[in-house]
Amino acid sequence: RSPALLLVILAVPNLAPWPLQQLGWVDATLAHYALYGAAVAALCMLLMSEGTRVWWLICAFGAIEGLMCATCGALYLAVPVLPGPFEGMCDKMTGLPFTAVCLTIWAILAAGVFISSMTHRP
Repeated sequence: RSPALLLVILAVPNLAPWPLQQLGWVDATLAHYALYGAAVAALCMLLMSEGTRVWWLICAFGAIEGLMCATCGALYLAVPVLPGPFEGMCDKMTGLPFTAVCLTIWAILAAGVFISSMTHRP
């Protein structure tokens, strides 16, 4: 665990979009979105080794979802799409219901956290 590493992970999504935009083909808002997805993935991977099985599952899913957001944000550069209501960029780009699947997984993980907290009560 390194405070410098944490600082870099948190700083890159905020500091990198403007210099990237100067390249001429990178949208700063999109770069911010994609870099935050990567930051979420990195932070989840750093936290993965701590805690219980439920903690590990939440971190693993957070890392996967962060990488998915980063990937779909980066792919937007090649194929710009505007998602509709209750639809994410990955949904629009692939035609698959990623948002619905992620919400379902989050609900299952929330139920697991609740059940785990009830079974470990004093």
